[in-house]
Amino acid sequence: MRKIIRRLQGQRSAFSGQRSDCTLNAIRCPLKLIFFLMLFCTLSAVRCPLSHANNISVSSVTTDAQDTGNDTLEIQFNLSWENSWRDATNYDAAWVFVKYSTDSGVTWNHAYLSATAGDHTMPAGYECKVGTTDVSGSKGVGVFIQRSSTGSGTASLSGVKLIWNYAENTNDVVTDDEAAHPITTQIRVMAIEMVHIPEGTFSAGSGGAESSCFTKTMIDTANATTAPSGSPLAGGYPSDQTVPNNASWPNGFG
Repeated sequence: MRKIIRRLQGQRSAFSGQRSDCTLNAIRCPLKLIFFLMLFCTLSAVRCPLSHANNISVSSVTTDAQDTGNDTLEIQFNLSWENSWRDATNYDAAWVFVKYSTDSGVTWNHAYLSATAGDHTMPAGYECKVGTTDVSGSKGVGVFIQRSSTGSGTASLSGVKLIWNYAENTNDVVTDDEAAHPITTQIRVMAIEMVHIPEGTFSAGSGGAESSCFTKTMIDTANATTAPSGSPLAGGYPSDQTVPNNASWPNGFG
């Protein structure tokens, strides 16, 4: 089954009028997602250990070194969540992304991060993978932070550093002075608990007669335009559904 660490690229939520306790300070995000684990575990033979990651928290958000030559600024923070795990098959992770405002919180924009994982700093025992834009893959919209080896328990990371490419957002060009301004520029680091499920063939649809149901189809290829055929039906998208407009459309397989 596909790496279902969900792609959350290009979040554009507006934060004006929404309460937050983080202005270069702590933010706590007690958000939990149900990643269709029950569905996928039921419809596949993938081993699914108990996944109870919870109470994710970001704290001590600060800015650090600025490189005006490359238009980058380090954003440092601490990150923790309970019941983290990694085994030989799959693992959980935190999807971390950054929002910024250059007008004291009136309007907010998505911060583009370095697309190179090695530019970011993770404490020992953890690694990150960068989620990039679909258009060019050159802009990082967030990072997946996860254990780098087998383990379980509370994940507690101090001194995480992400590199913000502040000149990358063409909708809101940030100057050197704006990026480092301690009052008008506000930065919020967001974190959402995620889980990876190994890629492979899976079944979409129940085969039942409920309203608006999919015709049960095995998704057995990453090519999303492959027409379902055979018995049982297998292809790149559920039978009787609209064909995706490109082969790389994320169909859940790979």
